[in-house]
Amino acid sequence: MVKIGHRKSKVTADVPRFPYVRIIMVDSQTLNTCGLCGSKARLCESHIIPKFVFHWLKETSATGKIRIAKAPNRLKQDGIKEDLLCRSCEDIFNGWETQFANKIFWPYLNDHTSLFLYEEWLTKFIVSLNWRIVVNRIEDDGKLSKSMKESLKLAEFRFRKYLLNQRRDPGHYQNNLIFVDYIESASSPVPSGMTRYLGRGIDATVVFGKNELWIYVKLGKIISVTIIAGQSLMDWKDSRVERLGGEISSSQIICGKLGQWFLKRNEEIKKTMQSYNGRNREEFWKKIMKNPEAFIATETFKSYLEEERMTGTLPKF
Repeated sequence: MVKIGHRKSKVTADVPRFPYVRIIMVDSQTLNTCGLCGSKARLCESHIIPKFVFHWLKETSATGKIRIAKAPNRLKQDGIKEDLLCRSCEDIFNGWETQFANKIFWPYLNDHTSLFLYEEWLTKFIVSLNWRIVVNRIEDDGKLSKSMKESLKLAEFRFRKYLLNQRRDPGHYQNNLIFVDYIESASSPVPSGMTRYLGRGIDATVVFGKNELWIYVKLGKIISVTIIAGQSLMDWKDSRVERLGGEISSSQIICGKLGQWFLKRNEEIKKTMQSYNGRNREEFWKKIMKNPEAFIATETFKSYLEEERMTGTLPKF
């Protein structure tokens, strides 16, 4: 038997370290420890961001594939997956994802629904996203301070216990759901790329700054923000998700801090996309010219038109 453990780090007294991953060879099958429940099983390839989000992006794109900012010259068929959950836990997560997709995601994108009723499944879904982001990222992020890592480890512990029904709430963190779309008007110049990022971007990260810490997940035109520390809760009152249920409207006033983050994130993505080469642009255009009518009908084309309308410049394809 081989034990593979994460790098040790000091944590607060009431938070256990992340469970060790154990690999056991039984009849040529590899059994690992489920990251959530701790059972020994063959792990599933779990999506960090749910699969239905990438399905939407591909179905509404010009190429039917995905381009990731960190590797813009390589087209992909799917989002990031990790061997993370046993089949039982994967099925539980899928249940919450299905409810979110059917009751909020698709109605907002396809039917322009503006008012949504929800129950505790929405909190479970958001917390399951947060848990995946924290587990996927915290151990190898050298930019986080010691206190921030400790805060995230405590959050991970509470999230995990809540998802396993071993505590009644996921901690006193505020979950928010924000609805965005292409920019209709602006009182100041809109940076290039911003319109497309808001309308098409898929993103997930831990946002941190002086005395503040969020978990940020962008599912196309719907964004989940969970405040771990430092942000005035009143700034997010329009987007707050109540644990046991309620209603939420897509008509919201976006918090100023979130607007600043959009600007910063857009610039970061543009820098990583600078390596997108001319050869790939030529291949893109060859594909488009084979069926220009189909391209015009895509959300990709609409995003470029919206970009030109707001910036006065047609973006590079």
